Amino acid sequence: MRLIGMLHYRKNPEKVKKAYAFAAVAKMEGVDFIYFSYSSIDFNRRKINSWQYKDGEWLQLETEFPDVVINSSSPKSAEQVVIYRRLKQDIPFTSHSVG
Repeated sequence: MRLIGMLHYRKNPEKVKKAYAFAAVAKMEGVDFIYFSYSSIDFNRRKINSWQYKDGEWLQLETEFPDVVINSSSPKSAEQVVIYRRLKQDIPFTSHSVG
């Protein structure tokens, strides 16, 4: 199954209204959806400490890198810019945030 990831600078998806909307649409389309932040990426293991919406709540789980990334916010620090660029080399991004 395909895995869509949403990258955001906030660590918790409950503080990002769009995260729930994306999770709901992905579920209706039969696609797995994860939410993750810059600090949750492990490039050495190609794993992400992500969040997934299941049964009415956000649960944390470790996942592989997603097949595609929805970039809903721009990096807020120089460190995040480095992570963004590195991740973008391995995974296609569907959007380019403004700001």
